[in-house]
Amino acid sequence: MEKRAFTLAEVLITLGIIGIIASMTLPAVVANYRKKETVSRLQKTYSVLNQASSLAQKDYELYQYWETPREIGKDEHFEKYWKPYLKNIAICTTANLCKYSSSTPWVYRNGVGVEVYIAGETVLRQGIYLADGTFILIGEDNHWIAPSTGNEEHFQYIWVDTNGYKPPNMMGKDFFRFRISSDTNKVHADMIDSSEKAINEECSKAASGSSCAAKIIHDGWEIKDDYPW
Repeated sequence: MEKRAFTLAEVLITLGIIGIIASMTLPAVVANYRKKETVSRLQKTYSVLNQASSLAQKDYELYQYWETPREIGKDEHFEKYWKPYLKNIAICTTANLCKYSSSTPWVYRNGVGVEVYIAGETVLRQGIYLADGTFILIGEDNHWIAPSTGNEEHFQYIWVDTNGYKPPNMMGKDFFRFRISSDTNKVHADMIDSSEKAINEECSKAASGSSCAAKIIHDGWEIKDDYPW
């Protein structure tokens, strides 16, 4: 009986075809994995921050009555309202100790540098790492007059870098902005109450990307096809 086998040329052609298909599909597989990992870490951090602030408000007062970093100092504010309620964290006080190569390592989606300095002696922000490598920067207090009520309100920005010091360090890719504010006393994504149009305009490659966390939440904690990844 005659036995048939593949020739070397046929094997090489087959391997070449498999290689071409793999090179075409692998980037999409990697990108999809990174999207899912980013959302997973972002959702976990959102839960951790809200749980910590809720516990602090049970022991003290509502956030709107908290003593601010400007009033009692960054260290005392963090030691009192945040540190006891955040588990398994590593605290860092400078860009170098936080493993970043620059004190302002992040950029907006449009390539403009984010003017946010990592924690330092003269900066009213505290940097911490969660056990999974997510970096959190709890910002100083900000004040503004709410247009709807005319009342003075205050809030703290909270920046989240889902993969820490590793690149790309870009808003909306691995870097996101949250805030805790005196009007809700909860941690929420920046611009979460804005219109869908406003969120989509700001979460774009031509803008800052500040609303990208809000877009992910509005989309059911997913990075969908229209997301500017």
